[in-house]
Amino acid sequence: MRPFTLGTMYWTNPNYDFDEMKADLQRVRENNISLIRCFIWWEKVERVEGEYDFSPDDRLFAAAKECGLDIMATIGFYPPMWLVKKLEPQNMIDPGRYPQLDRPEIKTPLGKYVRELVGRYKDSSALKLWNIWNEPSVNNFPSLPVLEKFAKWLKARYQTHAELINAWKGEHNVFDLYCPNSMAELTAGWLLEAFRLGTRGRTTTMRFDYQKFTMWNLSDQLQWLASEVKAIDPLHPTHTNPCSISINQIGSGHDYHAIAKTVDTVSSSIHHSHDYIPGENVYDALGSYIFSTDQTYCWTMGKKPTWVGELQAGTTICHARKYTPDAATITSQLWHALGSGLDGVVFWEWQSWRAGLFEVGEFSLRNASDGAPTERSEAAAEFGRLYAENADVFLSLERPARKVAIMYPYDTFVMKGLQEDEKPLRWHSSDAHFALFGCHRALTQANIDVDFISENCVEEGLLGQYAVLYLPGVEVMRAGVAERIREFVANGGAVYADGRLAFLDDHMFLRHQVPGHGLSLVFGAKEADFVALPEFSVEIENRTKLTGHLFAQYLQPLTGEVEAKFSNGRPAVIDNRFGKGKTRLVGTGLCRRLRDFNDIDAMQYIADFALEAGVVPALSINQGFVGKRLCGVKYDVLIVTNTNANKVKAEILEECQVVQCLQGGGAYEGKIITRDFDAKETAVFILTK
Repeated sequence: MRPFTLGTMYWTNPNYDFDEMKADLQRVRENNISLIRCFIWWEKVERVEGEYDFSPDDRLFAAAKECGLDIMATIGFYPPMWLVKKLEPQNMIDPGRYPQLDRPEIKTPLGKYVRELVGRYKDSSALKLWNIWNEPSVNNFPSLPVLEKFAKWLKARYQTHAELINAWKGEHNVFDLYCPNSMAELTAGWLLEAFRLGTRGRTTTMRFDYQKFTMWNLSDQLQWLASEVKAIDPLHPTHTNPCSISINQIGSGHDYHAIAKTVDTVSSSIHHSHDYIPGENVYDALGSYIFSTDQTYCWTMGKKPTWVGELQAGTTICHARKYTPDAATITSQLWHALGSGLDGVVFWEWQSWRAGLFEVGEFSLRNASDGAPTERSEAAAEFGRLYAENADVFLSLERPARKVAIMYPYDTFVMKGLQEDEKPLRWHSSDAHFALFGCHRALTQANIDVDFISENCVEEGLLGQYAVLYLPGVEVMRAGVAERIREFVANGGAVYADGRLAFLDDHMFLRHQVPGHGLSLVFGAKEADFVALPEFSVEIENRTKLTGHLFAQYLQPLTGEVEAKFSNGRPAVIDNRFGKGKTRLVGTGLCRRLRDFNDIDAMQYIADFALEAGVVPALSINQGFVGKRLCGVKYDVLIVTNTNANKVKAEILEECQVVQCLQGGGAYEGKIITRDFDAKETAVFILTK
C-alpha cells in the first residue's frame, strides 16, 4: 500500500501574524497531521483586474515549510467583483454554485489567474498537490455557449438524423416531441427554443441526453483546468473532491468514474450531517461511511491515490442532521478508510473560526474558539501515532481482490433525477442510491467485501473477475450492459436483482418484456404486473417473512422456479439457472428498504445469495461486528468495529501464529481471537502468519 496521509482543512486566520500562524501549524503537526488543505481565492487575490496579491498565502506556505507540513492548494474560483460587474449588465451571471466555464468571458480571466497562481507556488517545497476544483459541480444552465457545446455533443453521439429521431421519439412515441428536421438544424438556437417551448414541462429524451451531456461536460471542464495547471507545473499531482456521494447529484454532472480519469488523485467529501433524512427509522452512520469509502476507492480501483478529501470533524446544527462525531466515530472512520484501501483522510476542518452566519464555528476538530484539544482531535492524533509506529506493517499490505460487485447505474440516476424534477417527491431521485446503500449494508453486515463497478466497466468486460453481481434498483439499462450480464451468467456468474430491473432502455423507453434486452430469459421470468400496495410481505419457505417495499412486481416464471411469494400468493422471487450460472429476481425493493429500516432478516437474505455462490467473508466473527481485512506476505491486518449498542465479546476464527492488538488487550487461544469490545469501539489486529 501507499503511505497513508492524515490531513486537515486549514483556514488562514487573517488576525495571525507569522509567528502566531507558525505556532498554530506546529500544533497541527504535533497532532500527527502531515498535510493541510488551504484555499487560494481568486476573488481575494485579484481584487483589482490584473493585480495579484498573494501575501497572506505566501505567509502560510512559509510557515508550513518551517513546520514540515505539506499543502494541498485548492483553487478557489468564485469570480472577483470587478468581473461580476462586467458580466452582470450582459446577463452572464448564470444561476448556480460556480460560474459557467464555457463562457469565454469567464474562462479567459480564470485561466490567467490559474497560471499566475500555479507559477507562484510550483517550486515551493511545501506544495504537495493542486486541488483544481473543490466539490466540482457543473453549471448546467442552458445558456447559448453551453447549448453550442451540447449541439456538438449530440452530433457526435448520433451520427445520423435517423439515429437522433429514433432515440428521441423511440418505439412508442405518445406525444409529438419537438425534433429537428435535420442535423444541420440542430444548433444552439434550436436547442434554446426546444428547451423553452418543446418539452411542455415533460421529462423528455432530449432532457435525458442533456443530463448525460452535463456529466460529460463536467469532466471536460476538469480536464481543461488540469491542463492549465499542468502547463505550468507538470510535476505536482492534480486533485478534485466530488461531494454528496450518498444522494443523487446527477444534475451537478457527477459521473464519479469519469471525474477520476481527469485528475492524478481524487477524493470524496463525507459529511454525515448532510445525508440524514429527519423521520427515518434508522441511521447507520458506520454503514454509510464505509459505503462512501468503498465507492471512493472503486473510482480508480487503486490505480491512483484516492482519499477522503473532506471528513466532518466536528459539530454542526445548520444541516438536516444535528450531528457531532465522537471520538469512537473518528477512530473507526480513520481505520476503515485504511481498510477500504484509501490513501488518506483530510478533516473538515482544524479550527472553524470562519466568518459568516452559516456554519460559523462548526465542523471543528479542535475547540472552535481557542483551538484547544478535543476528544476528537485526541482520537485523530492517536490514530496517527499508531499508524506511524506500525507503518512498516501497513506498507507491506494490499487490499485483497473482491469477488462481489455492485453495479453503479448512472443511467438510472439520470432518469430518477428527471422524474423528481417533473413531479417533486422528496428524495425520489435518490431511490437508486439508497438501494445501492441497502445492498452494500447487507453485505457489509455479513463482512462480505464488495467493489462498485460502473455500467462502462461492465461494457468493457470487467465482470469476469467477479463471482457475484448485485443489481439493486437498476431500472434503466443499455443493451450492451445487458449483453455482458448475459455472458457473465452463461459463463458461471451469479446475479441478484431487485427493484424492477431493466424496465427501461437508456432512452427511457419501455421494453417489450421486463426485464428488458433479453434479460427475462437470463432470469427465467418476466413482469406479469406492477402494483403499489400499502403493506405486503414476501414469504419464503422455511424462513421469516420479509417486508416488501415501494411496490410489488408480480413475476411470471418462464424457465425459473418460484423461490418466494407475496402475501397474496403471487410470485415474488424467481430463481433460475442460465448456462453455467444462476440468477435471482426479486419483485420488490428489498435493498432500497434497508436505507430506512433495520431489517436483519432482509440483510441476511441478500447476503446469503453471495454466500451460497461460494463467496468467503473477510473474517469469521459473531454477529454485530463489522470488519475489513488487509493482506500481505508476512502479515494480515483485521480492522474490527463493534456495532452493538453495548459491550460484547468478539470471537474471531483465524489461522495465525501471533496476534497483536494495537488498542491493547485480546487473547489468542488455538484458532480463536477473543476480545471484549465496548459499544462502537474499533480495534486493529496484526496477524503474523
